[in-house]
Amino acid sequence: MSSIVEEILSRADIVEIISSYYPLKKAGKNYRTHCPFHPERNPSFTVSPEKQIFHCFGCGVGGNVINFIMLEEKVEWKEAVRILAEKLGISLKEWKGENTLYSLMEKASIVFRKFLLKPEGKSAFEYLEKRGVSLEISEKFKLGYAPPVNWLRELDDFSSQDLIKGGLALEREKEIYPYFRNRVIFPIFSLTGKIVAFGGRTLEEIEPKYLNSPDTPIFQKGRTLYGLNFTKQEMMKKKEAILVEGYMDFLSLFQEGYENICACLGTSLTENQALLISRYAEKVNLLFDPDEAGEKATLRAIEIFWKAGVMPRVVVLPQGYDPDSYVKERGKEGMDRVISQSEDGLEFYLSKLQKIEEGNLTRILEKCFQAWEEMKEIWRRDEFLEKSAHLLSLSLQTVKDMWVSYRKKRRFYLPNVQQLPPSSEIHLLSLLLNFPQERQNIISKIPIELISDSTIKGIIEKLGKIEEEINIPKFFEKLSEDEKRVLSGVLMKEIPHKDPLKEANDCIEKLKQREIGRLKVEISNLEKEGKWEKVVEILKRLDELKRRRV
Repeated sequence: MSSIVEEILSRADIVEIISSYYPLKKAGKNYRTHCPFHPERNPSFTVSPEKQIFHCFGCGVGGNVINFIMLEEKVEWKEAVRILAEKLGISLKEWKGENTLYSLMEKASIVFRKFLLKPEGKSAFEYLEKRGVSLEISEKFKLGYAPPVNWLRELDDFSSQDLIKGGLALEREKEIYPYFRNRVIFPIFSLTGKIVAFGGRTLEEIEPKYLNSPDTPIFQKGRTLYGLNFTKQEMMKKKEAILVEGYMDFLSLFQEGYENICACLGTSLTENQALLISRYAEKVNLLFDPDEAGEKATLRAIEIFWKAGVMPRVVVLPQGYDPDSYVKERGKEGMDRVISQSEDGLEFYLSKLQKIEEGNLTRILEKCFQAWEEMKEIWRRDEFLEKSAHLLSLSLQTVKDMWVSYRKKRRFYLPNVQQLPPSSEIHLLSLLLNFPQERQNIISKIPIELISDSTIKGIIEKLGKIEEEINIPKFFEKLSEDEKRVLSGVLMKEIPHKDPLKEANDCIEKLKQREIGRLKVEISNLEKEGKWEKVVEILKRLDELKRRRV
């Protein structure tokens, strides 16, 4: 798969894209609407932000965001990629040199790392040592150093145009100069683990203290979260994220064992960054500096996460600390304690607004309504109205009346879900998708000839060629249309599992017994027809099947 497609799949949020065509309503952790591809009375078209796929339980259509655009716009695959690139602000012309830029970033990272470990990198090395960054963390995150001299000569394999386009150089009076000078370097990774940009912390008394790469064809700051490529799996497992502001906050907490964490590159949180977190977490703990700027950033982040459908909580540190200094002084036990005491996002928001608006309840509620009217989780509004009434010592009816006058109330209902029929073959497929560590073991036990559904058989064969954990949207690019329909349905059904190996053995035993039953019927029919040679042949197959152990 080309890196442009990988980039589109990593940047595109399927909920955001589909909701730009049709209104989606929250249903559990997924979203639903009436299927745009067949007439129906009850909504059965389901979109998963976690898996980045869609599936209709009515007509069976399903796939990733590219497949949706193909169906909706009635276009071929290439045109769907172009449409998505345009929606995401990705220039396909600029992307023609994408491989060169990725190679440049990788080479630059090696150069920065080399400088850190050489004598000229002593000040940067000592800085990281003083900040408590272990050698293991430094190596894992490929930390480096950009010296004050012109280090661009180390990249003479690349043209000046590439260096400028990649954000590593500036052009002044027809001369090019390094973008980073005398700075500790933090490589910034894409969701797929490729280096796409850098952050630099100055070792001098100059501003800005932190400097990020400019936006490039392969990097958009507002769509990237530092460290997420390393932590997204743990985030998904816990369904909870910790968000900090800067690189050192991230590294210090990660080093202490917090592996569901990411950082917003030291800048204000964007809606795209919040949507990115919503793919992996249902709740986020905001761990910002406790100063005035940090408080403003927290209030804005709460509003953005409400809109993204992620419920924020606020971790309040004592004055004079930031996450980095606090975890260093108090350790993981101390940080665990303040995280466990985090405040509900709405309570924090209202308490701060009361001070900002000097107790003016009308302005406070209008500010709340502005934040709530674009919430994806519309059903939460009633809960928020009730809670706000209690916290502001108002009657619920008063708050509801003010909301109605602010905007007409929208009705919402949860549709009935049409489930897929139970099947041992579907159950096996679900096991292979949900337990990558057991995938090859289970596949080795499956008698593939006993899989009756040719579509499921094709998916299992493709899964057998993948040893690592599956990136669902990317895997869909390898499937036929029928395979996409079946797989999206299995993924959306979310079959509960307890003991994967025992369940796999049970499913295989059912397949075996089903085939034994089929062969017995075939033998009976052949006996009636007097085809004894065929009967003997099938009896041998039957005996082999009965003796086969799972």
